[in-house]
Amino acid sequence: MGDPRVARRIGAACTPPRRAAAAAAVADAQWQSPQHPHERALLASDRRRDTFDALDSNNTCAVTFDGRDTSMSRPRREPLSEDLAYAPVGVAVQTCLYGTVLAQYRLTTRAIWHVLVYEYRLLQYCEALRRFFFCEAGDVAGALADSLTRRVEARPHVPPSTAELRAMLDEALQGCSMVAAAAAASIARQRSDAAASVAAAARSGDAVYSDGGTAAPCSGGGGLGRGLSGGSSDDAVRVVQLLRVRSVPRRNLGTGSYFASDVLYVTSQVPRPLDAVITPDSLRDYADVFSLLLRVCCAASVLTACWSRLNAATGLLVALELGGDRRRRCHGHPRGGGGAAAAAATTAGLHPLWQKRLAIARLWLQVASHVVGLLRQHLQVELQAQCWEGLASALGGPTPQDLIQMREAHFRYLAAAREVCMLPPREACGPDPGAISPARTSAHAGSGAQTTPSGIGKNQHQQQHHPHQQQQQQQQYYHHNYQQQQQQQQHSLPGPLLMDVLQCSAALAGVLRRALTALETHASSSSESTVLSAQPRQPTVSPVLSAVSRAVQAAGALAAVPEVTGGDDSEKMWRDSVADMAANDLDELWAHVVVCQGRLGRALGALHGALRRMGAGGGAGEGTGLLSEMAAVLSSEPLCMFGSGRVGFGADLARKHGIILSVG
Repeated sequence: MGDPRVARRIGAACTPPRRAAAAAAVADAQWQSPQHPHERALLASDRRRDTFDALDSNNTCAVTFDGRDTSMSRPRREPLSEDLAYAPVGVAVQTCLYGTVLAQYRLTTRAIWHVLVYEYRLLQYCEALRRFFFCEAGDVAGALADSLTRRVEARPHVPPSTAELRAMLDEALQGCSMVAAAAAASIARQRSDAAASVAAAARSGDAVYSDGGTAAPCSGGGGLGRGLSGGSSDDAVRVVQLLRVRSVPRRNLGTGSYFASDVLYVTSQVPRPLDAVITPDSLRDYADVFSLLLRVCCAASVLTACWSRLNAATGLLVALELGGDRRRRCHGHPRGGGGAAAAAATTAGLHPLWQKRLAIARLWLQVASHVVGLLRQHLQVELQAQCWEGLASALGGPTPQDLIQMREAHFRYLAAAREVCMLPPREACGPDPGAISPARTSAHAGSGAQTTPSGIGKNQHQQQHHPHQQQQQQQQYYHHNYQQQQQQQQHSLPGPLLMDVLQCSAALAGVLRRALTALETHASSSSESTVLSAQPRQPTVSPVLSAVSRAVQAAGALAAVPEVTGGDDSEKMWRDSVADMAANDLDELWAHVVVCQGRLGRALGALHGALRRMGAGGGAGEGTGLLSEMAAVLSSEPLCMFGSGRVGFGADLARKHGIILSVG
């Protein structure tokens, strides 16, 4: 009976209704737990308390004191099973604090979502990042790919430095569509603001002039925060201004292949408070997607340059050789035979065997360009449609989201982009190449090891005590990841095969350009003009590489010619030696072209088989998508023999063209 809590509750029961609630609250705040066991037993006992009773926990309308009821005018609530004073802490917190905290959480969430999405234009900034890093600005990606390709071809064994890459990026960004649209919008906004200020000054009669003698325009919301009225162009300008580039040789994208363009590592700084959603890890995803798309752009650039060189080198001859063959075959005329083709051959001075070689090279180059173009279209469509719709519906929807939900939505968007671009998850690619420093690495290592006072790391301690549990968890984790990878491989593009196709296409274009340059050199030289009109040393469509270089043999034969000061015989021998060396050099170069054609054919044949297993172009009426169109291209000439598992592409094409194979 000496419990002060009981006395205060009794006094509160006898007070008016308004003072009762306040007195009960004060009693709950000031009461301390009893120190004696018998007092704890008295308060914790479940027996009927006839002599005294505390204030009813269910807030009903009566309190008993010495067997008598004292009514109180309080609103009736739902009865509880027991008094909150004896309830667990979790139940008390759930009953008393959860509603208030939830209401404050919803209010804060809506405020943060409104500030980031509407005032700081989070979705528009993500769209500007998508436009640059996902190569939607085709002029920027094309100019950067051309510059990088020229630099790699000039010095293939020396990777570009950071200064060179920065100069390439600055050159590609000068006058690009991203900056030009922002400049046009800025000029239009300044003109409208100047006109408005002049009109306002004319109405008021006191115009304000600057030092130049013109009306000083007032800027309309050019800052980063509220009042930003420039739209997506201002966001694009901010992305361009905050770009960072560095050279990372032997960079690993996780695709199992390496391209010369992978040395370019482009990131961007994200202004506050948008960096709470667009984290450094997400910027690495942007950089990886940009590098893979740059691979496709570089391959397309090399193929386009080689296609232009091939058209300039062959002129009308190859067009007449390839075009209209179906019409001639329908009328019974042999392919390549006829007045037009013969006249073109006579005019160009090319041997018919060289005509066939150039025609086959044109077919391979056309197929490679078509496949690379379809791959680029497929990636752009998937990135702009499927991936972006999920992020736009999550961030721009009617339901407010908190900071964690917005960050997770952005992570899901980038994970889908990596899957579309055939990139592995970020965790499988190792540490970020742009954010590694020795101090940071040592700090992370030290913080991960110092957890226990005994000097043993926490992870080591857990491994010593629970090795079997950790082994089971690792097995489950690997099994789960393997199942996810198998499911993704069934519905995604074959990444390694496509990367192999890109490498083979770029190699064929590079070797073919060197061969075409040699053909142009020999055709323009007066002493070697008869080389192309004569029959090649290897009278085949597909020359082979010899064990010893023909150029070395020809150079030895030329060195063995005796030096004679005069006479027609010495000049004739010198010309014959030069012609022999030139013919051997051309056959040697074209043998490399044939090797690249065979390698590309095997890669495209493997890709065709993978696409057929995926179901693209498997039956009639299914050729509606880009992948089905790619499968149709891969099943055409000259790839039909690779799709069916055959290898002798040179022999098959030679039989179609009517060329007798022999090795000289």
